[in-house]
This record gives sequence, C-alpha cells and structure tokens, in this order.
Amino acid sequence: MKNKIFSLLAVLLLTTNPTLPQTVDSLVNGPLTGFTFTPGARSLSIATDMVALTANSEYNKFGNEITPDIPITSQEQALTVFNISGGYSINSNVGILTNIPYISRQKLKIISFDINGDTSLSNGDTGLGDVAVGAWYILNKNKTSRLMALGYMTLATGSSPDDVIEDNLSPTGVGAFSYSFFAVSDIMATPNTLISFSTGLTMINKTVSSSGNRKAGNKIQLSGRVSYRVSQGFSTGLLFDLSFKDKTRIDNVLIDGSNSNFTSITPIAGFQLSPGKTTINISGGYVFLLSGTNIPKFAGFNFGVLVQ
Repeated sequence: MKNKIFSLLAVLLLTTNPTLPQTVDSLVNGPLTGFTFTPGARSLSIATDMVALTANSEYNKFGNEITPDIPITSQEQALTVFNISGGYSINSNVGILTNIPYISRQKLKIISFDINGDTSLSNGDTGLGDVAVGAWYILNKNKTSRLMALGYMTLATGSSPDDVIEDNLSPTGVGAFSYSFFAVSDIMATPNTLISFSTGLTMINKTVSSSGNRKAGNKIQLSGRVSYRVSQGFSTGLLFDLSFKDKTRIDNVLIDGSNSNFTSITPIAGFQLSPGKTTINISGGYVFLLSGTNIPKFAGFNFGVLVQ
C-alpha cells in the first residue's frame, strides 16, 4: 500500500513539474491550445464546443446596468449555441477551416408583478446559424513565437432579422454575407507560460429587405489570454475579450441603440489526453461580462473538445 502511495506521489510530482525543454509549438498544442493552433501538415482536426449564457439584467446605451422596472419583478434571457468546426493543414504554413453553428435556445422570460402574476415568454429562432469557411497562413514562426493571418467568409445560412416574427427574440444569423480578417499571435513567455493575442475586423454586406436597404454594423474584436501549463496534461488560463459593433443603417439612416460593445473575462482550464495516435483536448470556462452598452449582462459556461 505504501509503495502505491509513493508511486502516485512520484507521478504527481513529475507531471506537475515538467522539466522537458519547451517550445512555443508544444505550448500551442495544449492542453489549452494557443490562438495560432493548427493541425500537423496534411492533417485534420475536428472540434465541437457549447456556450450556454443567461442574463437577468442589461447594460443601457450609457453603459449602466439596469434591471426591469416595476411592475416587472423578474427577467431572464438565455442563449445556447453549439459549434462544430474543422481545420485541415495543406502544409506547415497554410490551411483551410470551416465552422457550423447551431442555436438551440433563445429565450426571454418576464414575470409581471401584478395580481394575476402573469408570465410572458418569447423564444428566438433556433436552428442553423451562419456557416463560415476560410483559410489561415502562418506569417512567422520561431522557437518562442508564432504569427498567423486568418480570414473567413460567413454565409447567410441562418435566419435573418426580416424573417423574425414580432414575438421572437432574435434570428440565428445576420441575413447577409460577411468577411472577417484577423491577426493572431502566440508568445512563449516562460517554458510553461503562453501569452496569446488576437485582433480582427468583421465587415457585413448590405442587404435589401422589406424594411429597406439594411447594413448591419461592422465589428472589431480584441482578445488576449495568459495560460500556464501546470503539467503535461493540464493547463489553466485567463481570457479577456473586447468587442465593438457599429450601428445598423437602414436606407443610410443610423438606427439608434443598434450599436453595442462589451468587455468580458473567462477563467478557463484545459486537459489533454493521448490515447494511441489521437490527441484530445478538453477545455471549459466560465464567462462573465465586466462592462458593456446595449447588451444583456450575460454570464455562463463554455465547454469544448478538440480531436486531432
């Protein structure tokens, strides 16, 4: 029994204090994969993730958190999204990708504070979202850093704002093609610490609808993450996200309140398993908003699995 205990302690000490020389590539491969992660040359990776968010309040256009006024005593919004994505490396520098989102839940529940105790429930559209296809190119790579250019086109496969009936919360897509361009990097700060950055712009096409010529606002996204590999199979990290969305235009008229922004933070952890020649990365975190304008104060869990 004592020998088993000593053996277990030895395994824990060895796995929580990795001494093997590290490179940025080994850190990017996980357990928490880096922002510039790609499968090996002529290899495929498949990932799935789920985001489940709820909100009981929202940020107004001044950035103040507000809750429903009397006679409303309770309001809850909920959103659940599943994504299936795939990547294929043509060679060590170039690859292609796709992402298929599925919105399984959109809900706005309001309980009124009156003698009848009325409850109002609105469900948003559910189903296929806007599918994305794109490519990446590794611009620079050495032992301590990687820099990638990433671009993709999002197809209008989800429902559009014009398809949504009056009682629905929101559609599953934006109703137009869009184009996104990102610069992404990973830097090895210490043998077990990875610092990741991402900045990007999404431009959405104009569409003709029953309400006029609609042009949804473009978006700017900034992300940063610090992750630490505790052992060969376990990492922890802290993710920061900032997003800014312009106002929507209809017939070149800006729609008041259609712009939004938010800042969020996500503590995250990742595990890595290697059964045979397959590597499986499992990650999970809790996201919550720190600030925002014209957006619900969402919080909730995300969970993902990547197989390569």
